[in-house]
Amino acid sequence: MKAAPRPEVAKDAARAESVLTLANGSDATLEAGVTRMAIVDAGVALMLLAGIVSIVLYAMAATRRERVPRICKVPAPYTPASAATAQ
Repeated sequence: MKAAPRPEVAKDAARAESVLTLANGSDATLEAGVTRMAIVDAGVALMLLAGIVSIVLYAMAATRRERVPRICKVPAPYTPASAATAQ
């Protein structure tokens, strides 16, 4: 004769099996969430980097004309800095 499994042991085994299945499912969900957040973080970092690069390029383009010093060939007449008369 075989010994019949006790109902308590069968319930515990079923509970353990369902908890194990739940743990594996939540691990997969957690892993998917972490992967999704890593992708979102990388996208935000790329947008910030693109913004910084565009600001730098704009600043370089705006100051391009001012990089070369302008030399005026016509000499300007000397004018005193103040309106006070020399004594």
